[in-house]
Amino acid sequence: MSAPPPSTPPRGTEPPTVIVGGGLAGLSAAVGLATQGRPALLFESRLRLGGRAGSFHDGATEEWIDHCQHVGMGCCTSLLWLIQTVGLEECFRRDRALHFVAPPDPASSQPPLVHRLQAAPLPAPLHLLPGLSQLKYLDGRRRREIRRGMLALARCSGPDLDRSFDDWLAEHGQSPESVAGFWEVILVSALSESLDHIAVSHARHVFVSGFLGHRSGWELIVPRVPLEEIYGTRLSGWLADHGVEVRTGSAVRSVEWKNERVAGVRLADERVVAADRVVLAVPHHRLGNLLPEPLESHPQVTALEQLDTAPIAAVHLWFDRPVTDLPHAVLVGRLGQWVFRRESPTENGDYLQVVISAARHVTGRDREEVISEVVDELRAIWPESVGARLHRSRLVIEHRAVVSPRPGTDSLRPKQLSPWTGLYLAGDWTRTGWPSTMEGAVRSGLSAAEAVLADLSVPAQLQPPDLVPGRLAGWLLGIGRKTP
Repeated sequence: MSAPPPSTPPRGTEPPTVIVGGGLAGLSAAVGLATQGRPALLFESRLRLGGRAGSFHDGATEEWIDHCQHVGMGCCTSLLWLIQTVGLEECFRRDRALHFVAPPDPASSQPPLVHRLQAAPLPAPLHLLPGLSQLKYLDGRRRREIRRGMLALARCSGPDLDRSFDDWLAEHGQSPESVAGFWEVILVSALSESLDHIAVSHARHVFVSGFLGHRSGWELIVPRVPLEEIYGTRLSGWLADHGVEVRTGSAVRSVEWKNERVAGVRLADERVVAADRVVLAVPHHRLGNLLPEPLESHPQVTALEQLDTAPIAAVHLWFDRPVTDLPHAVLVGRLGQWVFRRESPTENGDYLQVVISAARHVTGRDREEVISEVVDELRAIWPESVGARLHRSRLVIEHRAVVSPRPGTDSLRPKQLSPWTGLYLAGDWTRTGWPSTMEGAVRSGLSAAEAVLADLSVPAQLQPPDLVPGRLAGWLLGIGRKTP
């Protein structure tokens, strides 16, 4: 999964490719070009890099706080390529088990049990079957339902893929208990949407690529340090060392157009930067504002108005002592859905991030009320935390966190190579074969860089291959013979 060997252009003869946007898509495009020795100039309107996968500075404590916990999976081969290419491995950990915390038993005064899901020494897709049997909060009938449902989902094809997953589950015998205790727990977190807003194709992608096709595809890739250190310090330093100029706090107002091709970009201060190639790695709702007529009224651009987005909320909690020794917990049937533990900057304390995906039900609530409910949930799970003092807390909501993976959405997503000479697109909202995730963002950036290199007559394969499904998984599930 290492980067291709670089080729070096004649010194001083190639103007840099301009990249607009310093999120994961733009950064990945810059890294891709840099591995091939091609010059690039990246503009980011904010003072910090990372976009939604970034941090903000808390002046009261002088700490960097992530907007939200960002987690990859073992199947995210492009994200892993980026991590390895830039040398960021020590900034991440790999969790090889999932810790489910079931709803409390109304008839018991005991705290909820932790149910551990991990791979058995069996080939995919059998590797997780014993672990699924350990989810004892689901009875045997529900676990059998889920196994049948996963098999049917893996074999699903044709028109069924572009319909609501909520309806599909009902038609495939999944009870409300199975939906709430398993399908919803996995998919709402993975795709940041409610099941009625998820297309079957995207649900299938999560389970086939992540859980069924390969033994390690489902493992979690979790940052160990603030995202600012990863993307704002380490990755930006790597870019500088490899000849990519990054200008933060520098907004691009529009793309300059001449003789039916890109001529450069106009900055907010009206300066014009000449360029033959421009990669627009901005949120989809900003694209039209950067384009001149008649591009902004082109059907591919106006179609983006039909894309919907979903919010994600993160509750940040700092306790004066350890609350749990688990690296993470999957919370079933609660307001908070996932808890991630990172060592607190203060001695002997716990810093927890509690994630609430598809958080429309949170955006209108009182912030202190949401925090209080989440803290009460944690104290019910870990009674020993009742004596822990909450130093401080913060609720952060990303209102346009992801593009909703609704039925029909994929047909609205454009390719990275635009119809216009010298203009390329990048972002998790472009057509990558993946949902709106970090992996999708990185893939889009690498695909945009590949398109630039092809136009420079120096084609290169930057995108690493997907995980190869196990032979048994391919035979039992039919994967590898059709696109997930």
